[in-house]
Amino acid sequence: MESMKRTMKITVNFSVVLLLLAIGFDLSAGATKQWTRDVGYNNAANWDVGRVPCAQDKVIFTDQTSVVFLQVNGTMREVVLPTNGEVVLANTMTIAFSDYSDVDPQCNGQDVTFIADTPKHWFDPDNWKDPASPVTVETELVPCRYDDVSFPEDNLFSVALNESVSVRSIQISGQSYNGPNIASYLNTPNGKLQFAVDDSVTIGILGYDCPDSTGCQCGNDEKQQTMDMICSMASCYPLMCQNPVTPEGACCAKCGAILTMDFEHSSFNMNQFKQWIKTNYGGTVNLNKRATKRQADSSVESNIIFYISKTKSEMIQLVITETGSGSGKSAVQMAQRIQRDLRSGMASLGIKSVSMQASSQGTGGHTGSAGSVSSGGIAGIIIVVCIVIALAATAIFMYARRISFRKDDPLHADIEMTPTHLQPEYIQELPIDPNGVKGFDNPIYATSPLPSKDGSPMYADPTKADQHQANGQQQVNGHQRNGSYEKNSYDHESAANGLENMEQRDSTIVGLAFTNPMQSDTKT
Repeated sequence: MESMKRTMKITVNFSVVLLLLAIGFDLSAGATKQWTRDVGYNNAANWDVGRVPCAQDKVIFTDQTSVVFLQVNGTMREVVLPTNGEVVLANTMTIAFSDYSDVDPQCNGQDVTFIADTPKHWFDPDNWKDPASPVTVETELVPCRYDDVSFPEDNLFSVALNESVSVRSIQISGQSYNGPNIASYLNTPNGKLQFAVDDSVTIGILGYDCPDSTGCQCGNDEKQQTMDMICSMASCYPLMCQNPVTPEGACCAKCGAILTMDFEHSSFNMNQFKQWIKTNYGGTVNLNKRATKRQADSSVESNIIFYISKTKSEMIQLVITETGSGSGKSAVQMAQRIQRDLRSGMASLGIKSVSMQASSQGTGGHTGSAGSVSSGGIAGIIIVVCIVIALAATAIFMYARRISFRKDDPLHADIEMTPTHLQPEYIQELPIDPNGVKGFDNPIYATSPLPSKDGSPMYADPTKADQHQANGQQQVNGHQRNGSYEKNSYDHESAANGLENMEQRDSTIVGLAFTNPMQSDTKT
């Protein structure tokens, strides 16, 4: 088995000079924004499989890879290098190649691709963080003009910049740069390796704090083009509230509240106001006055986030939100308390007025994208459309069934007898035999079919057809009763001439053959 083992070890000595300078930042003057992306080999987020390659993996660096930093020892089965990219090795780093499975029994071996292959954009808010506190306004998460900017000290990075920017200070690999130095650095091989800067684009270093005691605007939303670029790359997440609010300068809506304040330029101080918020509301806050002390101690609002800034419209904006996926209820309660306290002591803080916007409590569905349709709204629209379609389909089905029912209904024929308007002298009461019939058969459904002029049955009840065939048809010149005819005797000769005319008319009427179209096919 030892003969099958093939191992190759490469040791590379690569000198990297890092100047580690301890620089103190005055956080009260401006925020510190740290770059969060790197091109490190040992960063699991930089690989398509979500882990660092193991011994039996085939490591692939695509041609789009501009730079990768190998800072730890590693073993791999095979490596594919980029055509034009650069692989930077840390000092005294060792790379081993082996196809022997016992080197790492837990590694199944697969193709692993490096995905941090393109520079990350400066104006993408997801690439920055404020180590002191979360920033809830996306355009202000990207470094503002009075912010300090810090890039990783123990790793390499790749930044794309297509628009000139200005910051208070910048630190790269632990070294601080001023205006002329940063321009020179961007033209060095390392500078070109880590900054993909368009022509005529500059990084300005101001070197001083905000000169206005009432605070300074961030500046990233002054140009609509810049704000649109930031918001196009910002990530907005689903919210657990109804009617979320969108702060000025933000790309995403929030669950919580916004307090907007007008102020006296002569007496308001931004740093003092921040300290007032931290002192009075940054610790334990009992939002329920009826709660016991133990309940109050357990209701520490550590999940509430305060973010204060001056907006482009020259107003002081206090954004109150919650960490995680909270509904914003606690943040709204906090905002209501702060608003009450401000109104009772505004003059001492230099505030002239305060107004509040707040989200409403609800369950989910909203996406925190300002001006966009939420996923819950889309789902609601889909549900409504489905209901409308279902109702329409039901109505069409019922209408079709109604027509079908009408087709299946039997036809009804009504006979309307026109009055004869006979004169009294033509009417004669016929003698009635006491032993004769007490009733009459329906002429439409005669007990026995009567002959028409051509000898065929004139009308008959189809329900009694079998009975007629069984009993035989006995023809007499009178009326039929119980299968036989009983003659009603009366003297026709005693009738007047007018009566003869009436009989002829009646004979004509009786001679008209009628057949129910639903019962017989015979027509005369």
